[in-house]
Amino acid sequence: MSASELRLVAWPAMRMLRFAAAVVLGLALPVSAASTVQFASATYRVPENVARAPIALRRAGDLAGAASVDVFVGPSGPGGTGEVLGATFGPGEALTFVAIQVPNDGLAGGPRFLDLGLGPREGGVSLGSRTNAVLQLLENDFGVQLERPEMTVAEEIGFVDVRVVRRDDGSDPVVVRYATEALTAEAGVDFTPVSGSLTLTAGSRVATVRIPVGNDAASEPPETFRFVLSNVEGAALGEPFATTITLEDTDGTVGWRTSGMTVREGASQVRLRLDRGEGLESGEVRVETVDDTAKAGVDYEPRSVVVRFAPGQQESFVDVPLRDEENPSLTRRFRVRLEAVSPGLTVRPPLESIVTLLDDDVRVGLESASISVTADEREAVVSVVRGGSLRDPVTLAYATANGTARSGVNYDEVSGVVTLAPGQSLAAVRVPLHQEPNQTSPKSFTVRLSDPAGTQVLGRVQTTVTLRPAKAGYLTTVVPGVPAEIAREGDRVWASWPGLATVLRQEAVGEPRESLGTFHGPFEVSTVRSMTLLQARSPRPARLFVPSRRTDPLPLVMVLHGYSGSGEGMQGYLQFETLAEEFGVLVCQPDGTRNVAGQRFWNATEACCNFGGVSVDDVGYLRGLLEEIVSRFPVDRRRIYLVGHSNGGFMSYRFALEHPEWVAGVASLAGMSRLEPGRTQLPSAVHVLQVHGTVDPVVPFAGGGLKGLPVDALFPGAVETVESWATLNGAGPAVWDPALSLDLTTEVAGLDTQVTRFPAGPNGGQVELWTIHGGNHGPSWTTVGGVPGFSRRVMEWFLAHPKLE
Repeated sequence: MSASELRLVAWPAMRMLRFAAAVVLGLALPVSAASTVQFASATYRVPENVARAPIALRRAGDLAGAASVDVFVGPSGPGGTGEVLGATFGPGEALTFVAIQVPNDGLAGGPRFLDLGLGPREGGVSLGSRTNAVLQLLENDFGVQLERPEMTVAEEIGFVDVRVVRRDDGSDPVVVRYATEALTAEAGVDFTPVSGSLTLTAGSRVATVRIPVGNDAASEPPETFRFVLSNVEGAALGEPFATTITLEDTDGTVGWRTSGMTVREGASQVRLRLDRGEGLESGEVRVETVDDTAKAGVDYEPRSVVVRFAPGQQESFVDVPLRDEENPSLTRRFRVRLEAVSPGLTVRPPLESIVTLLDDDVRVGLESASISVTADEREAVVSVVRGGSLRDPVTLAYATANGTARSGVNYDEVSGVVTLAPGQSLAAVRVPLHQEPNQTSPKSFTVRLSDPAGTQVLGRVQTTVTLRPAKAGYLTTVVPGVPAEIAREGDRVWASWPGLATVLRQEAVGEPRESLGTFHGPFEVSTVRSMTLLQARSPRPARLFVPSRRTDPLPLVMVLHGYSGSGEGMQGYLQFETLAEEFGVLVCQPDGTRNVAGQRFWNATEACCNFGGVSVDDVGYLRGLLEEIVSRFPVDRRRIYLVGHSNGGFMSYRFALEHPEWVAGVASLAGMSRLEPGRTQLPSAVHVLQVHGTVDPVVPFAGGGLKGLPVDALFPGAVETVESWATLNGAGPAVWDPALSLDLTTEVAGLDTQVTRFPAGPNGGQVELWTIHGGNHGPSWTTVGGVPGFSRRVMEWFLAHPKLE
């Protein structure tokens, strides 16, 4: 007897025990052969991360009255629940559903099973022939792995980026080692060897390792090396754990622009690009689709075409029409193969480009588990989203419920139905709010979603709405946009952007936004609604503190952490949010990018601190943050300031140099400006405050190079930095305080800081140097009014130095 047969025979025994207990207790169990209930299927299959599985039950015979049965959910391996759930048929109903909670172990493994059984409860029902069933939990976890088993790049590209992906649902951090291994390519000549470790968290499941490659002048066959993962801590090592990287010359060859592309399955087509290396001859290549987990005629239309390159032509496109498979399924893919036709042309690896179709046929439900609004806002907007085919209408019920917030006092109780029309994937439930006088603490209520018809697979069914006091400062999140090329062709919307971006879909201006996920471009989605908008947003949200004490328009201070730091860490060190509430100032504290060693950094200057050569545009990121904040809050454009520590100070200076029109003032603690020989006066003056310790062991007061960090580039000293900014601003000659006048650090007794000033010129732009005699790289600050005296003095200095009109 098989294991599955052993599981199934257990249920009749359980029911017999239940019936025996009923007889002993003298209970009457009405049974009528006129109404029978059974499972609609012998096997139900769901991914283990679906949260709840809808189990369909069917009733036959007399449907006039109501009827109820028990559904037993038995343990079968790890995570079994052992529950007994009730299922009820209303009068006239032949089909009903019971939702079973799905245990998700979060880690890679094989399929798991839950045994299901039926027992009568009340309503005069008997059981049909299918009283046992199995719920199969499909594995969705695949451990830590590399994105592809092989990669081919032109040696002229200068580098290759290898993506490490964590494909499980675990919440604990995972650490994995990586290293390169030479094959036919020579380490140090054809590529730069790299090794180290990566930390992947629940919120950061993809990491990129950049490997520099060399471009020699010799004509040679392809050369290879490997990138290998090992020693995973906290998860399983998935497949592939090694990537073979091929370096090749591209002259006279044709190849795919990218080795793969991700497309929502609802897209009408996917467009693939072919690139040809230098060459004046004409030639032809054949492009042919090949089934993988996606099938021709079901998921896409097969293609077999000859692509001709005219003399000198270096790019061409191939379109593959897609079909929208309406039944829920896993993500699928197909391959597009390339082969040479003309003798004068050769094709370079990869010979196939993989098209991945993201499954759209998921659930319908509420987009967020929680939202937060200020109690003095007029309404709370809760978004309802659905995936899959948009051809049919969907109607769901919603209702509010009290928590610590009360209907009639904090909000209006609402209930009703929300309908998503054909072609509509987003809808909104709007709840009017009331401002409660003297509210001092957050209060919350819930919005619940239900499916009266029982025909939908529901995802999230509850959103908690938190009402923050109108008279208290609060933290919120801001996410800048990413420059993207977006085009529409019929019902197809196509977008491309550099690096990673989170894609948002909006069906009209003012409507709710749906997050489609975070991807590398290019990306495609289809829609039948002409007003659908796509936005590419940065995957790096930033914390923004909004004060309650405010006089609009508000000053804004952006705080940039040092190398290996974080925005949250800067708040603990400098406590600018506490001062923001006192002074009525917006404070934004963003995070830099993590490098291959897992350390956050800002790509500021050649000297500090992009040691891995990562391609990241932090100037564009910070400008995007400012644009987003200005669009959402009443910001005083004459009072926008940057303060940074170490690497954050370098970054503050760089941003002010490239966008002086945005910045009223910069305060840099232990961070220097660029070497700017021959730089002329800025078109818009920027106030500058340099704060530096004379015994700084990392960024020396006298300048030079970083100490203890892998970089040889030079930077000016503290005095040179302020002198160069005085020149850029057209400021007056330096004026020195004759003695120490400030007490900033506890590491030096008494007064420790001397002030040097360059008075502002006609266009503004005062420059000051605060020299902490005996100060190190990260001083321990004296306190003034419960916060670091450094922070208070910087805030006061900022507010005293607005930008001139």
